[in-house]
Amino acid sequence: MKFKMHLLLLASCMLAAPPLVRAATPQKKDYLSSVEADKIRDAETVNERIKLFLTYADDRLKNFSMSWTIPLRTGTPTC
Repeated sequence: MKFKMHLLLLASCMLAAPPLVRAATPQKKDYLSSVEADKIRDAETVNERIKLFLTYADDRLKNFSMSWTIPLRTGTPTC
């Protein structure tokens, strides 16, 4: 009987206590490299910043389109 009381007390404490382990928060995605971010911070006017953003976006689009044109080598064909 004493064992059941201890077990019940332990279970109620575990359910009532807040979780001690927090869920891992996802890492924040950096869309700009540190060099790119520094260049944008150093730009004096809004027009310069916009030109830099457009340059970086154009570079990423070129890289993305190039990744679709490069054929993948998967080994020898099975047919």
